[in-house]
Amino acid sequence: SLKRKTYKIRPKKMNATKEISAIIKKLREEKKISQNELTKMVFGDEKRNNSISRIELGNQENIHFENVFKTLKALDIDLIKLIKSKI
Repeated sequence: SLKRKTYKIRPKKMNATKEISAIIKKLREEKKISQNELTKMVFGDEKRNNSISRIELGNQENIHFENVFKTLKALDIDLIKLIKSKI
């Protein structure tokens, strides 16, 4: 008979970038704002739609903090309150 290996599934620990990314995506969806609409709010046009997508994925190493800050501001999220709520 064949023995099956069993693996325990451990929840991945989120780093700060992924956590902020998840918050941005959740709040954007709660406010029923599309990525295109948010792009217009943050950058003034739709040409940088990939920026919002990259911010929400949180995979990119070199996301500019200024873009994250602008995105949070467009969603009416106070960064300081957000940080304090996580401490």
